[in-house]
Amino acid sequence: MPEIRALERRHLPEAGRLLGRAFLDNPAQLAALAHLSPTRRARVVEALHTSFCAAAVGHWTAEGLFAQDRLLGAMLVLAPGIYPPSLRAKLVALRGALGAGPRGLLNYARIDAHMQGLHPPGPCHYLFILGVDPPDQGRGHGRTLLNALSARADASGLPCYLETDRESSKRLYERAGYRVIVDARIAGVNGLRMWTMRRDPP
Repeated sequence: MPEIRALERRHLPEAGRLLGRAFLDNPAQLAALAHLSPTRRARVVEALHTSFCAAAVGHWTAEGLFAQDRLLGAMLVLAPGIYPPSLRAKLVALRGALGAGPRGLLNYARIDAHMQGLHPPGPCHYLFILGVDPPDQGRGHGRTLLNALSARADASGLPCYLETDRESSKRLYERAGYRVIVDARIAGVNGLRMWTMRRDPP
């Protein structure tokens, strides 16, 4: 059976490649990087998610779902009291975006600023990234990672919060007990639609 283990620095290249594949065609990446060729977009998305993983390993919570030594999926979470992230963590998280060029960086900044404005004021478990390798999707691996986060959040008596840009992901989260808080359009980023969602403890 797959097991959840903490991601370590040695896992960063593998985790970055996995999340790069998982998020390559997500609406946010397509909108932010519409000016890039598919090949360059793939490089940027992988680099960005590798830097997200590096920030999580160093400053947040980074977990992987492993089948023996093979990584199936990854989950990056900011525990209560960690948001907003420190400047140091944010610089690590965003260094992978440098290859996006000025237009891509501006689009990422617009998305980040808009979503920051929607972030709940109280403490919560902020699910920043959840991704499963495309060949392993549809096998319940995302739900396994979500269940682990839900158990941790319920033990603390605090809600979970996330943002998503994909209808199929929204349905997955709804089945896990999340509800939509805001259905947002982000001005200036090619009509990008994002949902914020929350799960309260029982």
